[in-house]
Amino acid sequence: MSAIGFGDELVRDYLLFRGFLSALKAFDSEIKADKDRGFRPDRIVEHLSSCIINLDLNSLRESWAHLDQRFFARLEHSFLGTAKKLETALLRMYLVTCISSGRQDKLLDFFEKMTPELQGQPEWKDWFALPFIKNADEHPTYAAFFSRQWQDTMLLSLHNFISVVFQSAAMPTLLSYEEELMKLQHLTEENEILKKKLAALQAGENIELPKPSRDAESCGLSATSELMDDFYVIAQETPPESTGRSIKSLIRNISGGLPTSPVLSRRPTEPRKMEESTGSLKSTKAKPRSPSVPPQSSLSVFESSRSKKDSPETLRSVSHDEGHSRLEKKVKPQPSRSASVQPVIQSMKEEAMSGFIILSREKYSEHNSLITHCKFNCSGTAVASSDMDGVIKIWNAIPSISTLSTIMSKTSVLSLDWDRKRERLLLYGGTTGMVRLYDTKERRVVKEICTESSSNNNQRVLCICCSPLGTNFVTSTSLGEGGQLSLWDMKTLSLERQLLPKSDKACVHCCSFNHNGQLLLIGSSDGTSSILDLRTSEIFATWPSHPGGVFSTEFSLDETACYTLGADKKFTSWSANRTGQKLCDLDIYCDFSEPISTYGKRFCFNSDGSHVLTCGPLGGIIYKIGNSTAAPVLDIGGHNKSVNTVDWSAAMESSTCICGTVDGRVIVSTLLNQ
Repeated sequence: MSAIGFGDELVRDYLLFRGFLSALKAFDSEIKADKDRGFRPDRIVEHLSSCIINLDLNSLRESWAHLDQRFFARLEHSFLGTAKKLETALLRMYLVTCISSGRQDKLLDFFEKMTPELQGQPEWKDWFALPFIKNADEHPTYAAFFSRQWQDTMLLSLHNFISVVFQSAAMPTLLSYEEELMKLQHLTEENEILKKKLAALQAGENIELPKPSRDAESCGLSATSELMDDFYVIAQETPPESTGRSIKSLIRNISGGLPTSPVLSRRPTEPRKMEESTGSLKSTKAKPRSPSVPPQSSLSVFESSRSKKDSPETLRSVSHDEGHSRLEKKVKPQPSRSASVQPVIQSMKEEAMSGFIILSREKYSEHNSLITHCKFNCSGTAVASSDMDGVIKIWNAIPSISTLSTIMSKTSVLSLDWDRKRERLLLYGGTTGMVRLYDTKERRVVKEICTESSSNNNQRVLCICCSPLGTNFVTSTSLGEGGQLSLWDMKTLSLERQLLPKSDKACVHCCSFNHNGQLLLIGSSDGTSSILDLRTSEIFATWPSHPGGVFSTEFSLDETACYTLGADKKFTSWSANRTGQKLCDLDIYCDFSEPISTYGKRFCFNSDGSHVLTCGPLGGIIYKIGNSTAAPVLDIGGHNKSVNTVDWSAAMESSTCICGTVDGRVIVSTLLNQ
């Protein structure tokens, strides 16, 4: 965070250079009112200390609430207790200062304002008697808090805690220059060392590096060499030690460990002229694809090549039941081999450049209507899929597809989610206002929950979202255009509280938790998005995101941004720090040609948040997410209808994607991450 001051100067200098004086004036005013104090822990601790010394309780609470919402709420669950203890210590230091200053009025004012918030906390039980105790600095319960040593230790702990939080925060691109500069310097030094070693070797052993011929430089390949086989490169790579029988080592040795390529081992019959080599290279180029459609998957290329009777080469996919996917290649040495094999090799090359290789693709066909949900459990060992006919299937996707159990609901399944801690439990809801808890091991419904006003048969459960901690879950119900949002206890299955009051104008379509279950990102039918703090049940940010409704929401991996997909066919990134500020509209496929439904996830991220899987016209599409771009890298394909809902599991070394369509099919694609 030491580079923030320099970054501010860069922005100020740029705005001044461009003549953006109004923006510069607004920027300066924002810096003056900066509650983060330039991300300097010493200034923040100094400000909190001044609030205590001046007995300004409102400023103290406001400053801490800002830090809590901006930074502490995004910490791991194990660190939340530390933040709570430091808050308690600050308030106790405020009370000690009130007594030391002889301000009994400030002491009574504190308990008058804070009693509703503190009376249920056991650590404050003995402190409510403080206004009535004489010589509190000598009382054994409070004496330690009056010592200078305790106060200095507390402020030092607060300083260190804030420093660690700031250091672990994600840095914007503008402030990463220092890290990039150090990397560049390290690479430069390493390059110079390697140059010196190379020069010493050449001088000592009289080694002369080979130089390519002019012909090879001009056309990009040797005039006497055949076209290189892509699998030859894979076969020649030496597998790393201690990798065992992993999937990646299997792919590296996919050619069977042959010492040479079957193509390169053939001796050329005669030297070729430059014109012939250039002409052969041009004739073997793959057909160009539309720039708006990602590259076709290799599996579809294999299927199309098998259908050709006169193909000189056959590529076939071995059955998935053999334990892994392998590719066998039968080569018939014919003069026209290069021209016919090149489109297949080109497709494999494009797929490899995307960062993923499709190992297998299978179809699950036990539904007969629109797929409303298809979701992995946390370990990725089981899938739950539901449809508009009220059928829920629990099935395995790995290593082979097999149905475990079937649930027959009386109504369409509109919402569905797995318990994050007890993977055997599945929650689902429909159009009668009932939420049912299904035990997949015992294969029965173990509990039915009646939402408020569920006696009305028209009430719908639009969304069920389980907390990552496994302690709570959220339900969104609607009746007509309005609805309500409720928080339930997972252990007792009882209602904890209503998160939002009943509304007659809008209902919640979708919601998602952050990593520690403290924040909830909400998408509503009126097109607004909100972030709700579950500890206080208060919405601290609301902004208009899409006209016509929000279909899916998700926090980014570092939780500095949140993503929404709406009825306006836009996939948008929003700042989570400056809520309501749009970062960018990402260009992904969002053509809702089929009837629009709000069921199921329409996009999901991979394990590191670098790629997103979205619904496509004939299959799922994977995009690589940049700072302000979304580039399509792989079209999974395999469907005849448009995809309605997706999910992506990375529980194993090879990640697995599932895509459910409007015609009741689910495609399971196993991908290898390169």
